[in-house]
Amino acid sequence: MRDVVARTYLRWARGKPISLNKVETEVLANEILQADADLTPDRRCETGAVDDHPSTPWREWDQSEAPIAQIVGYMLDSIHFDFSCNLRTRTAIRLLSHIIGKTCTCGKHVPQTLVCVYEMMNIVSSWEALDWRNPLREKGIAAFSQRYARTALPPLL
Repeated sequence: MRDVVARTYLRWARGKPISLNKVETEVLANEILQADADLTPDRRCETGAVDDHPSTPWREWDQSEAPIAQIVGYMLDSIHFDFSCNLRTRTAIRLLSHIIGKTCTCGKHVPQTLVCVYEMMNIVSSWEALDWRNPLREKGIAAFSQRYARTALPPLL
């Protein structure tokens, strides 16, 4: 998960799409499936059973409107055909938000393996909430991240 989060963080900070290799895609898909499987029926994701991996043909996929189940299906389809998965950065962040939201709603019971995800989501949410004139934006995302992260994050290369 740290590799997936690091790749997502670096690409988000640069405003670029994210490309995950086969192993990273499988890790992210497995975390999503595990988070959804652990839910009680009344808290299950509204998109339906994720285990079915519904997806449209991967070359014509519209990420902006896709439900979580369809995104997971696309990811698994794409690594089957291409051995990599290309996501818009906001889609990758949406997937990470979904994992945290389905794992712990209060933020106090996050499993150790997902702490890096929770930390990144704190940074992204805090940065996005800042007004564009805020002085904290002057030094950029890297300085902001180092100042507000509770755990070490990868430096911007």
